[in-house]
Amino acid sequence: MQTRPLLVGFFVSCALTSCLHSHASDEAIDLLIKAFQNSGANPAVFNSGYAEFTMEEENQPSSQMNSIALELNKKQEENLKEIFKGNPVQVKEELERFRAETSAPKADVDRKKVNVSVLWSGNDCYFTADGKTCKRLVDSKVSFQPKEASTDELFLTLRTISMGSPNQPGTCVHVEWQSDTQTAFYANQFSETPEFQLFGRIREVPGSFVSGIIRNQMDRKNFVCPPSASVAVLKEIEKMGLTCDIVGEEPYDGTQKAKVVEVRYNGELREKYLIDPARGYICPYIFATAGPDVFSSECVAEEFSLHTKTNLYYPTRYHHIFKHPAMGDLRRSYQLVPGTLRFNQSVSDKEFAIDIPEGAKVSDFRISDQVVRYKAVKRGTISLAQGGYDLPNLKWLVREESLEDYVPPRGGASGYARVVLIVSGIALIVFALGKKYRDGKKAA
Repeated sequence: MQTRPLLVGFFVSCALTSCLHSHASDEAIDLLIKAFQNSGANPAVFNSGYAEFTMEEENQPSSQMNSIALELNKKQEENLKEIFKGNPVQVKEELERFRAETSAPKADVDRKKVNVSVLWSGNDCYFTADGKTCKRLVDSKVSFQPKEASTDELFLTLRTISMGSPNQPGTCVHVEWQSDTQTAFYANQFSETPEFQLFGRIREVPGSFVSGIIRNQMDRKNFVCPPSASVAVLKEIEKMGLTCDIVGEEPYDGTQKAKVVEVRYNGELREKYLIDPARGYICPYIFATAGPDVFSSECVAEEFSLHTKTNLYYPTRYHHIFKHPAMGDLRRSYQLVPGTLRFNQSVSDKEFAIDIPEGAKVSDFRISDQVVRYKAVKRGTISLAQGGYDLPNLKWLVREESLEDYVPPRGGASGYARVVLIVSGIALIVFALGKKYRDGKKAA
Protein backbone atom coordinates (compact mmCIF):
# COMPACT_ATOMS: atom_id res chain seq x y z
CA MET A 1 0.00 0.00 0.00
CA GLN A 2 2.97 2.33 0.47
CA THR A 3 4.48 1.60 -2.93
CA ARG A 4 2.78 4.46 -4.80
CA PRO A 5 3.87 7.27 -2.42
CA LEU A 6 7.41 5.91 -2.42
CA LEU A 7 7.50 5.83 -6.25
CA VAL A 8 6.00 9.32 -6.45
CA GLY A 9 8.59 10.55 -3.99
CA PHE A 10 11.34 8.85 -6.00
CA PHE A 11 10.27 10.52 -9.29
CA VAL A 12 9.85 13.90 -7.61
CA SER A 13 13.33 13.58 -6.13
CA CYS A 14 14.80 12.71 -9.55
CA ALA A 15 13.00 15.63 -11.16
CA LEU A 16 14.26 18.06 -8.54
CA THR A 17 17.81 16.74 -8.90
CA SER A 18 17.59 17.14 -12.68
CA CYS A 19 16.27 20.70 -12.36
CA LEU A 20 18.96 21.65 -9.88
CA HIS A 21 21.69 20.21 -12.13
CA SER A 22 20.33 22.01 -15.19
CA HIS A 23 20.09 25.26 -13.25
CA ALA A 24 23.68 24.94 -12.07
CA SER A 25 24.81 24.34 -15.66
CA ASP A 26 22.87 27.38 -16.91
CA GLU A 27 24.43 29.53 -14.19
CA ALA A 28 27.91 28.28 -15.07
CA ILE A 29 27.43 29.00 -18.77
CA ASP A 30 26.10 32.49 -18.03
CA LEU A 31 29.14 33.16 -15.83
CA LEU A 32 31.54 32.02 -18.57
CA ILE A 33 29.75 34.16 -21.16
CA LYS A 34 30.03 37.25 -18.96
CA ALA A 35 33.72 36.49 -18.40
CA PHE A 36 34.30 36.36 -22.17
CA GLN A 37 32.38 39.59 -22.65
CA ASN A 38 34.87 41.16 -20.23
CA SER A 39 37.96 39.49 -21.68
CA GLY A 40 41.06 41.45 -22.61
CA ALA A 41 40.36 40.87 -26.29
CA ASN A 42 37.21 43.02 -26.10
CA PRO A 43 37.87 46.55 -27.47
CA ALA A 44 35.36 47.92 -24.95
CA VAL A 45 37.68 46.70 -22.15
CA PHE A 46 41.13 47.42 -23.60
CA ASN A 47 41.65 49.53 -26.71
CA SER A 48 45.26 50.58 -26.21
CA GLY A 49 48.04 50.09 -23.73
CA TYR A 50 51.69 49.86 -22.82
CA ALA A 51 53.57 47.63 -20.39
CA GLU A 52 57.05 46.33 -19.63
CA PHE A 53 57.79 42.83 -18.37
CA THR A 54 60.58 40.52 -17.43
CA MET A 55 59.82 37.18 -19.02
CA GLU A 56 61.48 33.92 -17.99
CA GLU A 57 61.03 30.82 -20.07
CA GLU A 58 61.80 27.24 -19.09
CA ASN A 59 61.65 24.61 -21.79
CA GLN A 60 62.19 20.94 -21.02
CA PRO A 61 61.92 19.09 -24.35
CA SER A 62 61.07 15.42 -24.54
CA SER A 63 63.45 12.91 -26.14
CA GLN A 64 61.11 12.81 -29.15
CA MET A 65 61.33 16.60 -29.52
CA ASN A 66 65.12 16.43 -29.38
CA SER A 67 65.11 13.98 -32.28
CA ILE A 68 62.87 16.31 -34.30
CA ALA A 69 65.18 19.26 -33.54
CA LEU A 70 68.24 17.36 -34.77
CA GLU A 71 66.43 16.51 -37.99
CA LEU A 72 65.43 20.17 -38.45
CA ASN A 73 69.05 21.23 -38.01
CA LYS A 74 70.11 18.91 -40.82
CA LYS A 75 67.40 20.25 -43.14
CA GLN A 76 68.32 23.86 -42.39
CA GLU A 77 71.96 23.17 -43.22
CA GLU A 78 70.89 21.67 -46.54
CA ASN A 79 68.78 24.78 -47.19
CA LEU A 80 71.78 27.04 -46.56
CA LYS A 81 73.95 24.99 -48.91
CA GLU A 82 71.34 25.29 -51.63
CA ILE A 83 70.81 29.04 -51.12
CA PHE A 84 74.52 29.89 -51.29
CA LYS A 85 75.62 27.24 -53.78
CA GLY A 86 78.30 28.48 -56.15
CA ASN A 87 79.98 30.42 -53.36
CA PRO A 88 81.81 27.86 -51.18
CA VAL A 89 83.35 30.53 -48.94
CA GLN A 90 79.97 31.99 -48.06
CA VAL A 91 78.50 28.50 -47.59
CA LYS A 92 81.22 27.76 -45.06
CA GLU A 93 80.64 31.06 -43.23
CA GLU A 94 76.88 30.60 -43.08
CA LEU A 95 77.14 27.00 -41.83
CA GLU A 96 79.64 28.00 -39.13
CA ARG A 97 77.35 30.83 -37.98
CA PHE A 98 74.27 28.61 -37.98
CA ARG A 99 76.00 25.84 -35.99
CA ALA A 100 77.35 28.36 -33.50
CA GLU A 101 73.96 29.98 -32.95
CA THR A 102 71.92 26.79 -32.91
CA SER A 103 72.74 24.96 -29.73
CA ALA A 104 72.39 21.20 -29.74
CA PRO A 105 69.21 19.83 -28.15
CA LYS A 106 69.56 19.13 -24.45
CA ALA A 107 67.80 16.77 -22.13
CA ASP A 108 67.83 19.20 -19.22
CA VAL A 109 65.83 22.40 -18.80
CA ASP A 110 66.59 25.17 -21.28
CA ARG A 111 66.19 28.62 -19.72
CA LYS A 112 65.84 32.08 -21.22
CA LYS A 113 65.34 35.45 -19.56
CA VAL A 114 64.33 38.52 -21.56
CA ASN A 115 62.97 42.02 -21.10
CA VAL A 116 59.81 42.73 -23.09
CA SER A 117 57.98 45.99 -23.75
CA VAL A 118 54.68 46.12 -25.63
CA LEU A 119 52.75 49.05 -27.08
CA TRP A 120 49.44 48.55 -28.87
CA SER A 121 46.52 50.56 -30.20
CA GLY A 122 43.21 49.72 -31.84
CA ASN A 123 42.23 46.41 -30.26
CA ASP A 124 40.37 44.82 -33.19
CA CYS A 125 41.33 41.22 -33.86
CA TYR A 126 38.92 40.71 -36.75
CA PHE A 127 38.86 42.72 -39.94
CA THR A 128 36.17 43.35 -42.53
CA ALA A 129 36.46 42.20 -46.13
CA ASP A 130 37.18 45.73 -47.35
CA GLY A 131 40.00 46.11 -44.86
CA LYS A 132 38.68 49.43 -43.53
CA THR A 133 38.69 48.35 -39.90
CA CYS A 134 42.26 47.02 -39.87
CA LYS A 135 43.42 49.66 -37.42
CA ARG A 136 45.09 47.54 -34.78
CA LEU A 137 48.81 48.14 -34.39
CA VAL A 138 51.15 46.23 -32.12
CA ASP A 139 54.76 47.09 -31.36
CA SER A 140 56.94 44.90 -29.16
CA LYS A 141 60.60 45.04 -28.21
CA VAL A 142 62.59 42.14 -26.80
CA SER A 143 66.01 42.64 -25.20
CA PHE A 144 67.96 39.59 -24.13
CA GLN A 145 69.79 39.88 -20.84
CA PRO A 146 73.54 39.12 -20.56
CA LYS A 147 74.77 35.78 -21.86
CA GLU A 148 75.09 34.19 -18.45
CA ALA A 149 71.32 34.60 -17.96
CA SER A 150 70.47 32.66 -21.10
CA THR A 151 71.61 29.28 -22.40
CA ASP A 152 70.78 30.04 -26.03
CA GLU A 153 71.01 33.81 -26.48
CA LEU A 154 70.89 34.81 -30.13
CA PHE A 155 69.65 38.34 -30.70
CA LEU A 156 70.50 41.27 -28.47
CA THR A 157 67.44 43.24 -29.50
CA LEU A 158 64.38 42.16 -31.43
CA ARG A 159 61.61 44.57 -32.38
CA THR A 160 58.35 43.77 -34.14
CA ILE A 161 55.43 45.77 -35.46
CA SER A 162 52.14 44.30 -36.69
CA MET A 163 49.05 45.73 -38.31
CA GLY A 164 45.86 44.22 -39.70
CA SER A 165 46.36 43.37 -43.38
CA PRO A 166 44.29 45.57 -45.72
CA ASN A 167 44.43 42.88 -48.41
CA GLN A 168 43.85 39.71 -46.41
CA PRO A 169 41.10 40.00 -43.75
CA GLY A 170 41.80 38.03 -40.59
CA THR A 171 45.57 38.30 -40.98
CA CYS A 172 48.13 40.91 -40.07
CA VAL A 173 51.33 42.14 -41.66
CA HIS A 174 54.16 41.37 -39.26
CA VAL A 175 57.60 42.99 -39.43
CA GLU A 176 60.49 41.70 -37.33
CA TRP A 177 63.63 43.81 -37.04
CA GLN A 178 66.86 42.19 -35.81
CA SER A 179 69.32 44.88 -34.86
CA ASP A 180 72.42 42.69 -34.69
CA THR A 181 71.99 41.29 -38.21
CA GLN A 182 70.55 44.58 -39.54
CA THR A 183 67.75 42.63 -41.18
CA ALA A 184 63.97 43.08 -41.32
CA PHE A 185 61.58 40.22 -42.11
CA TYR A 186 58.04 40.70 -43.46
CA ALA A 187 55.43 37.94 -43.05
CA ASN A 188 51.66 37.42 -42.97
CA GLN A 189 50.27 36.01 -39.75
CA PHE A 190 46.88 35.31 -38.27
CA SER A 191 45.80 38.34 -36.31
CA GLU A 192 46.06 37.69 -32.60
CA THR A 193 45.37 39.69 -29.49
CA PRO A 194 48.63 40.86 -27.87
CA GLU A 195 49.49 38.33 -25.21
CA PHE A 196 49.83 40.71 -22.28
CA GLN A 197 46.34 42.21 -22.56
CA LEU A 198 44.90 38.71 -21.92
CA PHE A 199 46.69 38.32 -18.60
CA GLY A 200 44.30 37.70 -15.71
CA ARG A 201 41.20 37.40 -17.89
CA ILE A 202 39.47 34.48 -19.51
CA ARG A 203 40.98 33.25 -22.78
CA GLU A 204 40.98 30.26 -25.06
CA VAL A 205 43.86 27.88 -24.43
CA PRO A 206 44.65 24.53 -26.09
CA GLY A 207 42.11 21.98 -24.90
CA SER A 208 39.43 24.49 -23.83
CA PHE A 209 36.43 23.15 -25.77
CA VAL A 210 33.74 25.06 -23.85
CA SER A 211 35.42 28.42 -24.31
CA GLY A 212 35.61 27.75 -28.05
CA ILE A 213 31.88 26.97 -28.14
CA ILE A 214 31.08 30.21 -26.32
CA ARG A 215 33.30 32.32 -28.57
CA ASN A 216 31.50 30.89 -31.62
CA GLN A 217 28.23 32.26 -30.23
CA MET A 218 29.60 35.76 -29.77
CA ASP A 219 29.69 38.60 -32.25
CA ARG A 220 33.43 38.72 -32.80
CA LYS A 221 33.49 42.48 -33.20
CA ASN A 222 31.52 43.73 -30.20
CA PHE A 223 31.60 40.59 -27.98
CA VAL A 224 27.82 40.47 -27.58
CA CYS A 225 25.94 37.16 -27.33
CA PRO A 226 22.32 36.72 -28.47
CA PRO A 227 19.73 35.83 -25.77
CA SER A 228 19.71 32.26 -27.07
CA ALA A 229 23.45 31.80 -26.52
CA SER A 230 23.18 30.02 -23.16
CA VAL A 231 20.78 27.41 -24.52
CA ALA A 232 22.88 26.89 -27.66
CA VAL A 233 26.08 26.47 -25.66
CA LEU A 234 24.42 24.06 -23.24
CA LYS A 235 23.18 21.92 -26.14
CA GLU A 236 26.65 21.76 -27.66
CA ILE A 237 28.16 20.79 -24.32
CA GLU A 238 25.61 18.01 -23.87
CA LYS A 239 26.31 16.72 -27.38
CA MET A 240 29.96 16.33 -26.42
CA GLY A 241 29.01 14.47 -23.24
CA LEU A 242 30.41 17.22 -21.02
CA THR A 243 29.09 18.72 -17.79
CA CYS A 244 29.67 22.33 -16.75
CA ASP A 245 28.92 23.46 -13.21
CA ILE A 246 29.80 26.00 -10.56
CA VAL A 247 31.22 23.81 -7.80
CA GLY A 248 31.99 26.40 -5.14
CA GLU A 249 34.52 29.14 -4.38
CA GLU A 250 38.30 29.24 -4.00
CA PRO A 251 40.57 31.94 -2.59
CA TYR A 252 43.17 33.82 -4.62
CA ASP A 253 45.39 36.77 -3.78
CA GLY A 254 45.05 35.90 -0.12
CA THR A 255 41.45 36.27 1.02
CA GLN A 256 39.77 37.28 -2.28
CA LYS A 257 37.19 34.70 -3.41
CA ALA A 258 36.42 33.52 -6.97
CA LYS A 259 33.71 31.21 -8.23
CA VAL A 260 34.93 27.85 -9.57
CA VAL A 261 33.58 26.50 -12.85
CA GLU A 262 34.48 22.91 -13.74
CA VAL A 263 33.96 21.09 -17.02
CA ARG A 264 34.09 17.30 -16.82
CA TYR A 265 33.91 14.35 -19.19
CA ASN A 266 32.88 11.02 -17.65
CA GLY A 267 33.75 12.49 -14.28
CA GLU A 268 37.28 13.52 -15.35
CA LEU A 269 38.25 17.18 -15.04
CA ARG A 270 38.82 18.74 -18.48
CA GLU A 271 38.56 22.48 -17.77
CA LYS A 272 38.60 24.67 -14.70
CA TYR A 273 38.08 28.43 -14.37
CA LEU A 274 38.23 30.77 -11.38
CA ILE A 275 36.09 33.84 -12.08
CA ASP A 276 35.56 36.85 -9.82
CA PRO A 277 32.47 38.89 -10.85
CA ALA A 278 33.20 41.47 -8.14
CA ARG A 279 36.40 42.49 -9.94
CA GLY A 280 35.03 42.78 -13.45
CA TYR A 281 34.97 39.03 -14.18
CA ILE A 282 38.73 38.61 -14.01
CA CYS A 283 39.97 35.03 -14.27
CA PRO A 284 42.99 34.32 -12.06
CA TYR A 285 43.19 30.62 -12.99
CA ILE A 286 42.53 28.54 -16.13
CA PHE A 287 43.19 24.85 -16.69
CA ALA A 288 42.36 22.83 -19.78
CA THR A 289 43.31 19.42 -21.10
CA ALA A 290 42.17 17.20 -23.95
CA GLY A 291 42.59 14.11 -21.77
CA PRO A 292 44.70 12.56 -19.00
CA ASP A 293 47.49 11.43 -21.36
CA VAL A 294 47.35 14.38 -23.75
CA PHE A 295 48.56 17.99 -23.55
CA SER A 296 47.38 20.43 -20.89
CA SER A 297 47.45 24.22 -20.49
CA GLU A 298 47.45 26.22 -17.29
CA CYS A 299 47.29 30.00 -16.77
CA VAL A 300 47.89 31.51 -13.34
CA ALA A 301 47.57 35.24 -12.54
CA GLU A 302 48.79 36.62 -9.21
CA GLU A 303 48.88 39.85 -7.20
CA PHE A 304 46.09 41.81 -8.88
CA SER A 305 46.06 45.57 -8.49
CA LEU A 306 43.50 48.18 -9.51
CA HIS A 307 44.45 50.41 -12.44
CA THR A 308 42.78 53.53 -11.11
CA LYS A 309 42.41 55.47 -14.38
CA THR A 310 40.36 52.67 -15.98
CA ASN A 311 39.05 50.88 -12.86
CA LEU A 312 40.41 47.61 -14.29
CA TYR A 313 42.22 44.93 -12.32
CA TYR A 314 45.50 43.60 -13.68
CA PRO A 315 47.99 41.02 -12.34
CA THR A 316 51.59 41.78 -11.40
CA ARG A 317 52.69 38.22 -12.20
CA TYR A 318 51.44 35.79 -14.81
CA HIS A 319 52.42 32.20 -15.64
CA HIS A 320 51.51 30.12 -18.67
CA ILE A 321 52.39 26.42 -18.46
CA PHE A 322 52.03 24.02 -21.39
CA LYS A 323 52.67 20.30 -20.97
CA HIS A 324 52.77 17.74 -23.77
CA PRO A 325 53.88 14.08 -23.50
CA ALA A 326 55.59 14.20 -26.90
CA MET A 327 56.91 17.79 -26.95
CA GLY A 328 57.83 18.31 -23.31
CA ASP A 329 57.04 21.13 -20.89
CA LEU A 330 57.13 24.87 -21.55
CA ARG A 331 56.67 27.48 -18.83
CA ARG A 332 56.63 31.25 -19.31
CA SER A 333 56.52 33.59 -16.33
CA TYR A 334 55.94 37.33 -16.68
CA GLN A 335 56.74 39.94 -14.03
CA LEU A 336 55.29 43.40 -14.60
CA VAL A 337 57.78 46.24 -14.19
CA PRO A 338 56.25 48.61 -11.57
CA GLY A 339 54.95 51.92 -12.87
CA THR A 340 54.97 50.96 -16.57
CA LEU A 341 51.36 49.90 -17.05
CA ARG A 342 48.89 52.14 -18.85
CA PHE A 343 45.58 51.42 -20.57
CA ASN A 344 43.14 53.12 -22.92
CA GLN A 345 45.18 56.23 -23.65
CA SER A 346 45.61 57.88 -27.03
CA VAL A 347 48.56 56.47 -29.02
CA SER A 348 49.79 58.10 -32.22
CA ASP A 349 50.37 55.91 -35.28
CA LYS A 350 53.82 57.51 -35.46
CA GLU A 351 54.82 55.38 -32.46
CA PHE A 352 54.54 52.27 -34.63
CA ALA A 353 57.57 52.73 -36.84
CA ILE A 354 61.04 51.21 -37.21
CA ASP A 355 64.04 53.24 -38.35
CA ILE A 356 66.04 51.27 -40.91
CA PRO A 357 69.71 52.27 -41.46
CA GLU A 358 71.34 52.51 -44.85
CA GLY A 359 72.70 49.13 -45.99
CA ALA A 360 70.18 47.06 -44.03
CA LYS A 361 68.39 44.11 -45.62
CA VAL A 362 64.64 43.55 -45.88
CA SER A 363 63.24 40.08 -46.74
CA ASP A 364 59.58 39.71 -47.69
CA PHE A 365 58.12 36.24 -46.96
CA ARG A 366 54.49 37.18 -47.68
CA ILE A 367 54.45 35.42 -51.05
CA SER A 368 54.34 31.72 -50.24
CA ASP A 369 56.49 30.41 -53.11
CA GLN A 370 59.27 33.00 -53.03
CA VAL A 371 61.24 35.43 -50.91
CA VAL A 372 61.69 38.98 -52.20
CA ARG A 373 64.82 40.70 -50.89
CA TYR A 374 65.59 44.41 -50.71
CA LYS A 375 68.47 46.62 -49.63
CA ALA A 376 68.13 50.03 -48.01
CA VAL A 377 70.10 52.37 -50.27
CA LYS A 378 69.54 55.17 -47.80
CA ARG A 379 68.09 55.59 -44.33
CA GLY A 380 64.34 55.02 -44.11
CA THR A 381 61.40 54.28 -41.81
CA ILE A 382 58.98 51.36 -41.89
CA SER A 383 55.54 52.54 -40.78
CA LEU A 384 52.73 50.09 -41.47
CA ALA A 385 50.19 52.78 -40.68
CA GLN A 386 51.61 54.90 -43.51
CA GLY A 387 51.92 52.41 -46.35
CA GLY A 388 54.91 50.47 -45.05
CA TYR A 389 53.29 47.16 -46.00
CA ASP A 390 53.78 48.08 -49.70
CA LEU A 391 57.53 47.59 -50.09
CA PRO A 392 57.84 48.37 -53.84
CA ASN A 393 56.60 51.90 -53.15
CA LEU A 394 59.28 52.64 -50.54
CA LYS A 395 61.76 54.74 -52.53
CA TRP A 396 64.66 54.05 -50.20
CA LEU A 397 64.45 50.29 -50.85
CA VAL A 398 65.78 48.56 -53.97
CA ARG A 399 65.25 44.91 -54.87
CA GLU A 400 68.53 43.02 -54.70
CA GLU A 401 68.34 41.73 -58.28
CA SER A 402 68.01 45.37 -59.40
CA LEU A 403 70.99 46.71 -57.46
CA GLU A 404 73.41 46.59 -60.37
CA ASP A 405 71.07 48.91 -62.29
CA TYR A 406 70.68 51.30 -59.37
CA VAL A 407 72.23 54.76 -59.84
CA PRO A 408 73.18 56.28 -56.47
CA PRO A 409 72.51 59.97 -55.72
CA ARG A 410 75.12 62.62 -56.67
CA GLY A 411 78.16 62.25 -54.47
CA GLY A 412 77.87 58.47 -54.24
CA ALA A 413 76.30 56.26 -51.70
CA SER A 414 78.02 55.67 -48.37
CA GLY A 415 79.32 52.23 -47.59
CA TYR A 416 77.54 49.77 -45.38
CA ALA A 417 78.53 46.98 -43.05
CA ARG A 418 78.15 43.38 -44.16
CA VAL A 419 74.94 41.84 -42.91
CA VAL A 420 74.35 38.15 -42.47
CA LEU A 421 71.30 36.69 -44.22
CA ILE A 422 69.28 34.12 -42.31
CA VAL A 423 67.11 32.95 -45.18
CA SER A 424 65.71 29.61 -44.25
CA GLY A 425 62.34 31.21 -43.50
CA ILE A 426 60.31 31.93 -40.42
CA ALA A 427 60.77 28.34 -39.24
CA LEU A 428 64.50 28.95 -38.77
CA ILE A 429 63.87 32.16 -36.86
CA VAL A 430 61.37 30.36 -34.64
CA PHE A 431 63.75 27.52 -33.87
CA ALA A 432 66.77 29.74 -33.30
CA LEU A 433 64.86 31.90 -30.83
CA GLY A 434 63.96 28.85 -28.81
CA LYS A 435 61.19 26.57 -29.88
CA LYS A 436 58.05 28.66 -29.70
CA TYR A 437 59.25 32.23 -29.33
CA ARG A 438 57.78 33.74 -32.47
CA ASP A 439 55.49 35.40 -34.77
CA GLY A 440 52.38 35.73 -35.26
CA LYS A 441 51.95 33.16 -33.03
CA LYS A 442 53.41 35.32 -30.67
CA ALA A 443 55.26 38.62 -30.30
CA ALA A 444 55.26 38.91 -26.64
